[in-house]
Amino acid sequence: MSKIEMNKIDSSSYNWILFKSNNDKLYLSVICGGVGLYSVDFQLNDDESSSYFIRGNSYLDNLASNVRDNQRLFRSRHIDGFHNEN
Repeated sequence: MSKIEMNKIDSSSYNWILFKSNNDKLYLSVICGGVGLYSVDFQLNDDESSSYFIRGNSYLDNLASNVRDNQRLFRSRHIDGFHNEN
């Protein structure tokens, strides 16, 4: 199996970073926390990807806010070590 490569394609300072893999999947890294910063990193599903292509960065702003407000809902989708690979 070949290594998946990620390219940063967009970002919003202290909010989120969007990556695209070499197999055309989109991944979002949402910056969370106050004093100590950490990220919630996950692959966008088909509905989320479609919404991004239609609405653009405003969709990602809303999604990032939803992730921060409801982190437990995204816990199962979090990719441990995501930034260690990229």
